[in-house]
Amino acid sequence: MKKALCLILCLVFALSLCSCGGSVDGVVVKEVDSQMYSQEEIDDAIDVVLRKFQWQRVWKEYALREVYYAGDVSSADHSDWAVRNDADDVIVINSTYSSREQKTETAEETRYLERNWILVRKGTGSWKLVDGGF
Repeated sequence: MKKALCLILCLVFALSLCSCGGSVDGVVVKEVDSQMYSQEEIDDAIDVVLRKFQWQRVWKEYALREVYYAGDVSSADHSDWAVRNDADDVIVINSTYSSREQKTETAEETRYLERNWILVRKGTGSWKLVDGGF
């Protein structure tokens, strides 16, 4: 009986975590050409951002609207992040998001906020989010 109760409580807890973060429903992923990274590498970094946005409680009240690679110049400008994090590569992903609760009559009234996400990796390893600044 105790095992069953424990299992039920664990399932309830796990399900409650499913809606902790922000919404990524309907997010538009824009493709941006790059000489530094392949589209697959960019997509892998964007996937990290989408997962963080969806699972971090701080984003609970927000919906991600658009996400895209910031470009080679922006990533090169942030190369110091690789050095600071003992990594080989840095990539910057930009995004726009808005409040989920915001109700407006026209799209022009919707307030979109911008955020950049800085990710690093060692060699050909996975991207790791190290900063999400404004």
